[in-house]
Amino acid sequence: MKPLKKPKITSAQLNYLQWLNTGESEPENVVLICTDLCEKFGAVIHSSVPPFKTDIRAIQNLYKNGLAETYPEIDFGLTWLVVVISDKGRQFLEANHD
Repeated sequence: MKPLKKPKITSAQLNYLQWLNTGESEPENVVLICTDLCEKFGAVIHSSVPPFKTDIRAIQNLYKNGLAETYPEIDFGLTWLVVVISDKGRQFLEANHD
């Protein structure tokens, strides 16, 4: 069986991954992205203020590498894509960035 390839990530992606893995009121932080075609379309909301410069491309690349996952949520009639750290993302942090 082939060993899993370790994804190469940027410092922005690592910042997001570490931030998604922590949280104050919830078990972890989340990112909400509005997917409804309305004035909020594409809006990005963070569950707490990240201590780094945010970049939507970093979130997209974490998702592409399987380090983050998403699920839909409807709130007050608007559909949001909720981005959370995946099990693979947690394993990556444990193995590489304790």
